[in-house]
Amino acid sequence: MKIIWTLMLCVLLVLGAAGCGGEDTPSTSSQVVASLPEGTYGIEESVEELDTRVILRQYVEEAGSDTAQPAEGHIFLLLEFRIDNLRDTELPVSTLLSFEGRVDGQAVSPSTDALSARGSHSTLNGTVPVDGGIVGVVGFEVPRDWQVFQVDFHPEVTKSDCISFAVAKNA
Repeated sequence: MKIIWTLMLCVLLVLGAAGCGGEDTPSTSSQVVASLPEGTYGIEESVEELDTRVILRQYVEEAGSDTAQPAEGHIFLLLEFRIDNLRDTELPVSTLLSFEGRVDGQAVSPSTDALSARGSHSTLNGTVPVDGGIVGVVGFEVPRDWQVFQVDFHPEVTKSDCISFAVAKNA
């Protein structure tokens, strides 16, 4: 019974969280965001926080694959991370539970369909051993005209603490 309550709490935290201590900022289609959200890190920035070292290595837009297509007017956005475990215990990582995103201020959940377009990249699912690391992608379905994407990584899915990264769409 304790496991069920823990899982329910994890799902509620992931679905109900507004990010790392921030509120979602409403966006309109005519609004152009010129800069990355305050308190976020960019591509290739190595961040050591919460007993982890995390680097957002790159992002790629994908139109879909033979097995999954995004909704009309959308694309798949794949973000590649390297996560190193600096703690003295194993670090479980889940593509669906450890990450949450915001596209132009609107909350968006990781997409299993987006992961079908990942090619040879691994997902970010597994247990990272002590002093070990993992490289893989997490995917989201976003509007084709997105401007800024923020992704929060929660090293412990039962806590709201996270490390936030953001990317601006290439012109």
